Amino acid sequence: MGYALFVIGPAGSGKTTLTHMLKEHYTSQKRSVTLVNLDPAQALTDLEFVFDIRDHIEISEIMEAADFGPNGGLMAGLEAISDNLDIMELPEDDEVFLIFDCPGQIELYLHSDSISKIITEMQKNHFPLVLYALDAMHLLDNSRFLAAAISATIAMSKFEVPHLNIFTKCDLVDKAQLDELLESLDTETLCDNLPARTADEKKFNQALTTIIKDEGLLGFIPLNYKDKESIDELAYHIDTSLQYFDNHMPDE
Repeated sequence: MGYALFVIGPAGSGKTTLTHMLKEHYTSQKRSVTLVNLDPAQALTDLEFVFDIRDHIEISEIMEAADFGPNGGLMAGLEAISDNLDIMELPEDDEVFLIFDCPGQIELYLHSDSISKIITEMQKNHFPLVLYALDAMHLLDNSRFLAAAISATIAMSKFEVPHLNIFTKCDLVDKAQLDELLESLDTETLCDNLPARTADEKKFNQALTTIIKDEGLLGFIPLNYKDKESIDELAYHIDTSLQYFDNHMPDE
């Protein structure tokens, strides 16, 4: 079986940069890597995708024809693709790493099953893994981080596949400060740092942080694109989650 990585996260979280970095890393290890673009708003044109949703749908045309707004157009476009997956013509190599660059609009995960349908289809022949990317700057604001983590928790609950959480752009945060912030990612500390005017609000915050912890959204892997050890560590976590090492044990 092959491997399918789905890179999701809010707009501006560095998903495309992460996708490109993973391709470079695994290619350097002589692995077969194929990129798939599911983001109609993808702005870069220098990446080579085996399937690019921009070649098959035009969001502005969908919006005009159906009188949809931007998010409605995106949802309709993705639904059209998820209902016709044969047009992707993805490679069937058992060793291939498929890396899907997914849209950043959270509505697509909360109100649509398109990405879930694609993941389910990929599971037939690939070991799946969702990578949730979040800008490390969220760590500087507890309320902002909590909001992002809640959205991620809801989205992840729809996929029912293994996932890893990644703090991107860690090179933009002072390392000592980053280490301190990462150590504070526990329910008690996070809850204590959230604003609460009443006892009920504090209980509410405690309930939210507990749910996030139970769903595994308080464990993040920090990623610094400028640090090879950081990249190697992320790749190790990915390979472990995909059981890559178990599948490539030498024959006795």
